[in-house]
Amino acid sequence: MNSSSKAEVTFTSDDGKEVGLTLHVTGISPEILKQGDKIQKIMDILELPPGTNARLLYQADDVIVR
Repeated sequence: MNSSSKAEVTFTSDDGKEVGLTLHVTGISPEILKQGDKIQKIMDILELPPGTNARLLYQADDVIVR
């Protein structure tokens, strides 16, 4: 069985408006992105303003080959 996962992180400001940045991540465990400190580091690297929120969307595919 092969597994793959994709995650999309969309950043929004305090008032709910999108910051205009969406991050697409493939090839890593979605569990990593569920850790708040990891998302915080990404937001620091991207120099996003204080009060920015992150919304995570996950897609997982499992392929079974006989």
